[in-house]
Amino acid sequence: TRSIVGSVRCVQETAIFSATMQPNIEELIKTVLSDPVKVIVGIKNAAVSSVEQKLVYAGNEQGKLIAIRAVFKEGFKPPMLIFAQSKKRAKELFFELLYDGVNAVSYTHLTLPTILLV
Repeated sequence: TRSIVGSVRCVQETAIFSATMQPNIEELIKTVLSDPVKVIVGIKNAAVSSVEQKLVYAGNEQGKLIAIRAVFKEGFKPPMLIFAQSKKRAKELFFELLYDGVNAVSYTHLTLPTILLV
């Protein structure tokens, strides 16, 4: 990656955003960007008090959809993050929630864990 990024020569502004930036990525950024600026909002690697965190144990992937539906029946208003077992399962949950009428749903392709954004 360093050789690819290093071979690109053009005038540009680059911004990199991450809620969880790994130290090896920070080191890569320092080597490929000129005079990078780091902005941390709140306390690094800590949850903010304005975000409610809740862990719902679903037992298995099939139970996850039942648990998600129960949360919506209780009147939950998005957004939320849902961690799925795999990219395939995140895509399945995506379509199951669309079928249920949850319109503000999307999913992202991260390496691990896969996250379903609702």
